[in-house]
Amino acid sequence: MSHSTVSRMRNYVADPGFEGRVHWKKNYNSNILIEQDSDEGKVTEAVCVLVAEISQSKLYTDSLGNYNPQYNTLPTAKYQLTLTEPMQEPFKKDFALALETIERLQQQIATGNDNRYLLVSSGAAGGKVDGIRLSAPIAEPRTVHLEAGSALDSDTASIRVDLDQVPVYNTFKLTHKMTPLRVFGPDDEPVEPHMVTQVLRGALVEVYFAMKHYFINGSEKRYNTFGGRVEQIIVLRRAADEIPSPFRQAGRKGPFRPQLMDIKPMASLTGDAAHQYTLTYWKEVNGAKTAVAKVVSGPYHLAEKRSTAFHQTNGPSFKEKNVPNTSQDEAKSTLVAAAEIADKDDVDDSSSLSDLSEEAPEQEAEVVVVESDRLKRKSRRGGRPGEKERTGEKDSQADQKESKKRKVD
Repeated sequence: MSHSTVSRMRNYVADPGFEGRVHWKKNYNSNILIEQDSDEGKVTEAVCVLVAEISQSKLYTDSLGNYNPQYNTLPTAKYQLTLTEPMQEPFKKDFALALETIERLQQQIATGNDNRYLLVSSGAAGGKVDGIRLSAPIAEPRTVHLEAGSALDSDTASIRVDLDQVPVYNTFKLTHKMTPLRVFGPDDEPVEPHMVTQVLRGALVEVYFAMKHYFINGSEKRYNTFGGRVEQIIVLRRAADEIPSPFRQAGRKGPFRPQLMDIKPMASLTGDAAHQYTLTYWKEVNGAKTAVAKVVSGPYHLAEKRSTAFHQTNGPSFKEKNVPNTSQDEAKSTLVAAAEIADKDDVDDSSSLSDLSEEAPEQEAEVVVVESDRLKRKSRRGGRPGEKERTGEKDSQADQKESKKRKVD
């Protein structure tokens, strides 16, 4: 469901007017959140709506929920799950607003500031609230108990349990009717109880829940307990499948090495602003190929400076950060300018792209030039592409000049 649709629902928790449409009402020994326009003769419980992600932690949505014979019994067992912040906007922003709204609603009815169980923190105790814990009973008592061998309702009959749980479940189903979670897939198809956990884990969901409050007035401890009862869950997008580790897939056949990236020039920055660039190139130092990094500056917009070498080779390539969008031509122009600097025999600290243009500096960006095939060939040959036949002549002239200089000295 799109954000424009779900955000127009009456009880969408992140809606600014939600708080004004609900209020708390006494219900026996608890308080429940109801619709504001409910009259005294007819109380409509408020069913809250929110889009969130299902946490993979403390997810008890199997057929028998959090049942564990060491800690609880089947009549008290519950389905439990935790809603966390979704990655997708604008639902991510809405989730933060929903947490604030629920916190204010709690304070409206709470006695004191000790509020427990509904809003939770994934970190240490007392940390920032970042989740909503919801639950639902796995069953409800039957008004009339069944005899062994009696026909069961479809919900109770569809429950699958482990072999070691069969004896206790066979007794339990005669006195209780199972109430599986109402979960629907992306195409609104019902999810069978034994598949719920697999479908919900890490999924983006549209969840419907009701809220209840109790005040525990103990002799030693006084606190508020809040609960969120799940009414319905619609899966909007299932969690992505985990990609198997390529290292484990390779086994002992040999080491696995990740594929090298083919970094393409990225269009960035509009206008004629000047910027600083970190230029990395390869250079022969004492007979060894060494990566040299120099900071150069100059205008990014160099539309008139072109080089056929740019179109004949793969690089150098750039990695850019903190720059707005611009045309591809402007990006290529700067790549050419930096490539021309990289082709020099050396780049000193005063090297500047501003030699190629007279634009004034306005803001800064960072471009990293990484190793390219053309620069590799340059380091191996000791000069620019196409200069191989002139290398010997230049070296001879340089030796003669050095010899004359020594004689004069």
